[in-house]
Amino acid sequence: METDIGRTLAVVSQTPNLWAALADYLDKDYVFVRHLSVDADDILNISPWPWGIVSDLEFVPKPVITLSKNRPILFYWLNNHPADLPSHTNFYDSSEWTKLIEDIQTVLHKEVGGLKLAETRGLKASKKFIRSAELEGLFSSYPNSLTIPAKATIQASQTLKSHKLQWKVKRRNGESVLCPINKENSK
Repeated sequence: METDIGRTLAVVSQTPNLWAALADYLDKDYVFVRHLSVDADDILNISPWPWGIVSDLEFVPKPVITLSKNRPILFYWLNNHPADLPSHTNFYDSSEWTKLIEDIQTVLHKEVGGLKLAETRGLKASKKFIRSAELEGLFSSYPNSLTIPAKATIQASQTLKSHKLQWKVKRRNGESVLCPINKENSK
C-alpha cells in the first residue's frame, strides 16, 4: 500500500483541471492535493485514507462509496448532486468555486478549543502532537457530524482520553460529532 506524505485531498475528476486549480490555491504545508482517475480505484491505496474528497463527477465511483461508509472523510462536490454521498457532503455550483477553496482553507486553519490541524498530518493541542486520522476527520467537520462507523468513533474517543483533551465524541443514528467538554459539568 502506498503511503502519502501527509494529509491528502483526493480530487476525482475526468480532467486534471480541478486538481490543478486546487493544488495552486490550497496551503501545501497542510494538504497534499492528489488527482485520481474517474474509476478512483487508486483511492483505496491512500494510507491511511484521504482526509477529503473533491469531485465534479455526475456519479460516485464505487471505491468512493466504500470509503464514505467506513472512514471519516470530508466530501466536497462541485456542480452535481449524485446519490450515494454521505449526508455531510458540501455541495457547490460552478459560481461558488471561490467558496469551495475558502471553505477548505478555513477547515485547514481553524482553531477550536485548543485544537488545530498540524502541518502535514495530525492535530496540535497545546504542545501535544496527536496522530489520529479518525480525530482529524471529526475535528475538520466540527461543529458538524460525520457519518462514520462506530469503530472510528471508539478510536477517536480513546485518543482523546489518552491525551487528556477536553473533548468527547457523541454518536447518534450512525453519525458522530466532536464536542467540547464543559469543565463545570464534567466534575
